[in-house]
Amino acid sequence: MKTKEKGQFFSIITILMVLPLVVLSVSFGETMGGYGTDVGEQVRLKSGYYYYRSMEEDLERVSQKVGHRAVLSAISYTVETGQGLGSSQEVLEELFVDGSINGESHPLMNRSGIDGWVDSIGDVSSERGYNVDLERQRPDIDMYDPFTISFSFDYSLTMKDSGGLFSISKEDSRPNTVSIDGIEDPIVVLGTGGRYSTTFRRCGFDSAVEEIDHGTGNNSWGHGITVVRPQGICGVDNSGDRVAVVEDATEEVDCLNEFSAVVAGTAEDDHIDVPYVSGVDIDGVPNSTRVVVDGYRGEVWDIENLYMMWSETCYIPGTDSPSFMDRLENNLSSSSSYGLNVLINKGDLQREGLDVKDRSNLAHIYFSEEDVIDCRVKGMPESFRIDPDGSKDIGLDSSLQFDCQ
Repeated sequence: MKTKEKGQFFSIITILMVLPLVVLSVSFGETMGGYGTDVGEQVRLKSGYYYYRSMEEDLERVSQKVGHRAVLSAISYTVETGQGLGSSQEVLEELFVDGSINGESHPLMNRSGIDGWVDSIGDVSSERGYNVDLERQRPDIDMYDPFTISFSFDYSLTMKDSGGLFSISKEDSRPNTVSIDGIEDPIVVLGTGGRYSTTFRRCGFDSAVEEIDHGTGNNSWGHGITVVRPQGICGVDNSGDRVAVVEDATEEVDCLNEFSAVVAGTAEDDHIDVPYVSGVDIDGVPNSTRVVVDGYRGEVWDIENLYMMWSETCYIPGTDSPSFMDRLENNLSSSSSYGLNVLINKGDLQREGLDVKDRSNLAHIYFSEEDVIDCRVKGMPESFRIDPDGSKDIGLDSSLQFDCQ
């Protein structure tokens, strides 16, 4: 009897010891089960947010990519047809939205525009358990600056979890800018029948010339590359193509007269036979720079930018010249606040076997039929011409022009 009671006692003790563990196990499981559900929701919320953000970033990247293709497609179309677009804005819009021109898909658009991406993102999102509604307004296509086009549009983006866990909605606007750097200039391609082209490349300056200084002088005008030597100007190689820059032009006069022109702090008129300007602070005259020395006007001009613009065929902004979108239409007479200027190198045209016209080197004038006055420019090659209106737009002073016809 005592043994039986003893066994019951131990059984009761065992039950009392195990019972709390069972209760703890049940309650812990219930707690962790709730926590696990909460963690799952948090993960879903975070992944949904990141997916939403990635769609916004993709919308920006795809818009810029599609916009760039639209620009290339528009230029390709002008080259194929040999004529400018009727409305560059309408053509670019159709390319951007549908990837087509006049309802026909263009090869460079990869058979879709921005709407193709919008449709595909809805299908991909649905597979991930999201209901996406992306609505956009009609794109506003215009010049953002002389070297950039904007394919801007307003849009609303709503994403809902298919399980009803969350909903995200936002309204915003995208400028979607596309650079034209490195893209062919339509008016040059069309003007040469596709035999010669230039690409948009910034010169890095906005004005073609700059007056360095002025003083008094004589003996017409001369030009060349500066050699700045306050003293000891004798012995310079190719002096006939150089401009001597010295402090005192009353010394080493024989050597100075071998140069194309002289810029000096002081000088005596009777001693110098070449064009010169004196009374100049020579510290402000750059070395190894292309300049014009106008003795009659007493002016010293830095024309390095003008020469570079011509020799390297780079572009500078203007306000009395066609913009890129005007150029797509081959509208040579248009004046835009986002205009661009480029100087045609007639030697390049000759090398391509093209006939060269004796008229302004500005491309939109050169390829037009506009009747303009053409002037030669001091310090530039003999074939170089500029029209008075065009010269103002690139900052070329009228005092540098001569032999206008």
